[in-house]
This record gives sequence, C-alpha cells and structure tokens, in this order.
Amino acid sequence: MRLNHVLAVMVPLGVALLAALGGLIGLKLLQHSLVAAGLCRRDFPLARKLFPAALSVMAILTARSVVAAEHYDTASMKVALTLGILWAVAYLAVRSIWVLTQVLYHRFHIEEEDNLRARRVRTQLHFLEQLGYVGVMFLTIVGTMLFFEPARKYGQSMLASAGVVGVIVGFAAQKPLSNLVAGFQIALTQPVRIEDAVVVEHEFGWVEEINLTYVVVRLWDRRRLILPITYFVEKPFENWTRTTSHIIGVVMLEVSHDVRFASLEQELFRLVESTPLWDGDVRVLQVIEAGVRSVTLRALITAKDSPTSWDLRCFVRRGLIEYLHVNYPNSLPVVRVDQLDPAQRDAARPAARPVLVTQHH
Repeated sequence: MRLNHVLAVMVPLGVALLAALGGLIGLKLLQHSLVAAGLCRRDFPLARKLFPAALSVMAILTARSVVAAEHYDTASMKVALTLGILWAVAYLAVRSIWVLTQVLYHRFHIEEEDNLRARRVRTQLHFLEQLGYVGVMFLTIVGTMLFFEPARKYGQSMLASAGVVGVIVGFAAQKPLSNLVAGFQIALTQPVRIEDAVVVEHEFGWVEEINLTYVVVRLWDRRRLILPITYFVEKPFENWTRTTSHIIGVVMLEVSHDVRFASLEQELFRLVESTPLWDGDVRVLQVIEAGVRSVTLRALITAKDSPTSWDLRCFVRRGLIEYLHVNYPNSLPVVRVDQLDPAQRDAARPAARPVLVTQHH
C-alpha cells in the first residue's frame, strides 16, 4: 500500500516536472524562432510571461490528480480545485493574448514615415486585445458563479423575470452597449486610428489610446483630452492623416501692392530646399486676394507629417518676413498714425456752425 501511495504521488509530480521542463525548453525554442523570423526582440519576455501561468495550470492539475488518487476528493475539494484550474487557465489566456498582440505589434512600426498600414493594424489589435481581456474575465466570472447554488438560482430567477428586468437592464445598458458598438465600428471602418493627427473640440493632437469606452487624444502641449468613443461616430472632426501622413501646410502673408512676387517666390523655393523639413513635393506661392490696402499671399508647402509641417511653416514664415524686411521693407503693410499737440488739433478741427434760435411769441 505504501508503494502505491508513493507512486500515486510521485508519478504525477514527475510528469508535471517533465512537462514544466519541456514547456520551458519549448518556450525558449519558440522565442528563438520568433527572433530569427524578425517577429520579436531578443529581450522579449516570452518565457517570463507564459511559463508562470502554464506552471500554475500544471500545478493545480497535478494537485487534483494526487487528491483523486488519495481519495481526498470531497465535494468542496473538487469545487476548489476546479475553480483553481478555471482561474489558472484564465490567467494563462490573458498572458497569451498579451504575448500574441506584442508579437503582432512588433511587425508594424508606427515610428516609420509611411505608417498608415501600421496604425490601421495597431488600432484593430488594440481593440481586439481589450475585447479579449473582457471576454476572458466575463467567461471566468460566469463559470465561477455556476459552481455556487445561490448564484445559479439568482441567474435562473433573472431569466424567469426577463419581462420586467430585461427592459430595465436594456435601458441601463443602452449607453455601454452603444459605446461597445461604436468601438466595433471604429475598429472595422477606422475613421480614426492610433497616432492619427486630429482636430477635436478646436484642439489639435494625436490619438494616443482607443479603449472600449473612451479615446485619449494627446494634445500638442502634452495635455490629454478624454472623449467618449461615440464622439468619433456621432460628431464631425478633422483627421489630417486619414489616407496618408503627408500634409500640405499653409503660410499666409499680407504685403503691399508693390511687392516683387517673382523675388519672393524664389526666396520661398530657396527656403524649402535648404531644410530637410520639406518632403520635396509641393511648393507654390499664390495671390489669393487683392484688397484696397494690401495683397494676401498664400504659400503651400508639404511635409511628411503634421509635426514636421508645423515646424516647416514656422521656418518659412520667419524666412519670408526677414527677407522682406531686408530687401523690400516698403512692401510690408504700414498703418500711419499722426499725433498732433492740442493746439494743432484745435486748429485742424473745423469751426462749429452757428445755431439759429427762433423765438415764437
């Protein structure tokens, strides 16, 4: 009997140790293969993330085998071990989702200049990752409730009274469900993606996070604007990088009518060609309005993305103004104000007309 008891304990433990050793070696080989395929870095924590979760599953399975062999598997022990296995598998599933998304993230770099496809895929992966976390936790909690009689009865009573409770729950869940549907719509149609340059609520920024219920926009001055996810399917907004990250910048100038347009255009060409901020696509100077006192000029210049476009516009605006100051100072619009002393002002003021007063008797 003693030998049987020893074997009943040692055999599952030996199998568990061999399985753990084989799993660790398998994870190391998998990471080596991923690195060779260019899907992850050498310091990617694949084994550190997955091995503890897999070890917890094997440990609880081993404990259940030992308890069953020793005939200690009472009803409460079975429930405890089954719940342990359930939560260990959920832990392993959450870690697996994280590892899978990180490996896929590594394939699509948003640091590249032409990162449209990378931002599109990352937006979908981010939404699916969060949805996977919510789905795993929901199934785990529901599975846990099924092991307890009060919770099971409560669920049955909720289903029996679905006529009234269903309406109340429907009204209560209307907003969360609309956010979830909006999240699906954004993930599929993608009116906005991760790192898109957008203008929302009269603020310019970049989409930093797209969660199940809200979107985080990183503003140009490092503030964060938090918006409900339904905002991007219900309200109009500007997306500067919808089809490409390249963008046309605009520089406006008001000059006098005697400005030398050809010289100013040549200076614009020289400025954009002297800086790496320009992408070499568009450079043009246009006269868009001629008023009584001034002429309005518009310079169109392109850059690889919106931050670079902002720097390029500031550079060109400063360069053109300095060029006009040095070469054509009279071409800048001037408002003349004449200041007179009180005596001169009174002399210049027209004399008041006499008022004729008629008296009636």
